[in-house]
Amino acid sequence: MLVARDGDSPEQLKHVANWLLEELPFMLREQPWARATVIVASPPQIDHDPDTELVIAPPTSA
Repeated sequence: MLVARDGDSPEQLKHVANWLLEELPFMLREQPWARATVIVASPPQIDHDPDTELVIAPPTSA
């Protein structure tokens, strides 16, 4: 999806690689999901109309 949105030029691929070098250690260090009250994730596997319905699932176990 990122490539569809931003393209896959060498410059963009380098930008994403540099971003990941900082993002992944940040996520591991800070673990923002542990303090979140809402987590928005990929589309759920529950049939619904995304134009008119919002699917809310129970929290996953830690």
